Amino acid sequence: MKQYLLLALFFVITVTSYSQNLTDEETKLYNLIMEYWKANGLPNIPISPSLTIVAQTHVKDLQNNHPDNEPCNMHS
Repeated sequence: MKQYLLLALFFVITVTSYSQNLTDEETKLYNLIMEYWKANGLPNIPISPSLTIVAQTHVKDLQNNHPDNEPCNMHS
């Protein structure tokens, strides 16, 4: 049981340390997308902290590994 609690604590600390607020550009993009959705009668999508972390991590990976220099695959 202690192992699971330690693992959970590690996960929370890790996610918290990677958690970032949206940049001004990210906020602007989100607002533009929501304006488009609203104009088309679609519901608002709340910002997801976990998806934000995934997206920011993906962008950092793209910046670091430059997949634009070689063909991307389905895992890019």
